[in-house]
Amino acid sequence: MFTDIIKQFESITDSVKQSELQEVPFRHLFIREVISYDAYRSITELNAHNDLEMSDLHGRKEYRIIDNNDAWIWEEESNKLFQELCKKFRLGKVTDEQVGCTATFWEDSEQFTITDIHTDAFYDTDLTISCQIYLPNDESQINLGTKLYRYVGDNIEEDANQDEGTKYPHQARHDKLDKFEHSRSVPFQPNSMFCTVNSKDSWHQAPVITQGVRKSLMLRFKV
Repeated sequence: MFTDIIKQFESITDSVKQSELQEVPFRHLFIREVISYDAYRSITELNAHNDLEMSDLHGRKEYRIIDNNDAWIWEEESNKLFQELCKKFRLGKVTDEQVGCTATFWEDSEQFTITDIHTDAFYDTDLTISCQIYLPNDESQINLGTKLYRYVGDNIEEDANQDEGTKYPHQARHDKLDKFEHSRSVPFQPNSMFCTVNSKDSWHQAPVITQGVRKSLMLRFKV
């Protein structure tokens, strides 16, 4: 899988370059056909990941893709994608350093419980760009895409929780869900990619899984 992804960074970067930035309800990208057909099939047909480091958290199996032998190629190629994402999201000059991404293969099951309305708030970074490549075999799971929300209340400190060490409220309170208006749902289509920049306004929600497994590949840049 590692080699397949390295070979596809150019295709992903070109797809970002040709995409249109969506502004509602917050800045994001939704791009179809991001990698080649052969690479997509190669990745989705993998049934075992015994060679990958795995953790299981709240019903999500996370397989960390690691290959130290080609780490410099990964860093170089993923940095090109990072630079193009910064241009697309109009972030300006973020850093003089080369920025590579982590890559994690996700499998969400019926036991997956992180389904609250939230923004991505991290303790270890100010800026995060997340690119989630959806990996269904067909369109039978099309309703399992990410839901996007707009905050319509007038006191976010009362309507959302904030963990110590984070910069802003990031988790909608269960008794205040009426303060978050559903704007759109991103379709969970084969070979599509959903990209966001973490911010205080990027409210979103993962779907509830009632059957089967929801597979995706998360490319994440932290600066």
